[in-house]
Amino acid sequence: MTTLTASTLGAPDDDLATVLSWLALAGVPGVELRVAPGQIAHPGMAARECVEVRAMLADAGIELTGLASYVKLCSDASDGRVIGELAERIIAAHGPNVDSEQLIKDSLTAMVEAGALVVVRDP
Repeated sequence: MTTLTASTLGAPDDDLATVLSWLALAGVPGVELRVAPGQIAHPGMAARECVEVRAMLADAGIELTGLASYVKLCSDASDGRVIGELAERIIAAHGPNVDSEQLIKDSLTAMVEAGALVVVRDP
């Protein structure tokens, strides 16, 4: 099922309460949060902050449909760094009890199977 969603990419200076009021007014049941420094969701968010954001979304009846993470999967960074950044974002989205390693594997596998990600290995 597809959920109508708005992104906070278009609201870089607004807080979550403001965004939630706009979503309610427009009847939009989903939100994608931009993950960037100074935004509602940001790299290195404390677990407490993640819980607060998830609680505000739940109280408003808004589904978190995605995170615009800006994790550069194909960068020159080490695999460990990229996987660490992905794990941070997954934990922010799903909570501290999620098996982030398995979720990363499942997500990358699904992307490869869908043709959205091509894996090239050095010989």
